[in-house]
Amino acid sequence: MKRISILLLCVMTLVACSKDDDNETEIEKEVEKSSAKEIISFTFLAGDNEALSEDIKASIDKEAKTVTAEVPSGTNVTALKPTIEVSEKASVAPENKVAADFSEDVKYTVTAEDDSKVEYTVDITVALTNREVLV
Repeated sequence: MKRISILLLCVMTLVACSKDDDNETEIEKEVEKSSAKEIISFTFLAGDNEALSEDIKASIDKEAKTVTAEVPSGTNVTALKPTIEVSEKASVAPENKVAADFSEDVKYTVTAEDDSKVEYTVDITVALTNREVLV
């Protein structure tokens, strides 16, 4: 009888301990969400933009959070569609390949997986013609 009581006590102790361990494991398994939120590349592809005869790759200043590019003289910049690559698990608004009017600066917000945000200012300039340069 004593042996059975001791055996039952040991089994109950082991079962109780294993349940607590499972709860700690669940908490430890929580994964931290990514805070990465950068524009990696910003390009105007000629295939997506009738106004362009060649692809235009913008320069990105990650510290100043600015994107700049120059398009050829005479380019209509009121409905250009950029191709934007952002950090893994991040999103961008306005969305990738959505036409925007770049006659003024355009603001793009990159949102990380953890919902933190950063804003980039995109400035597109139209190159001057040779005649405009001489004047």
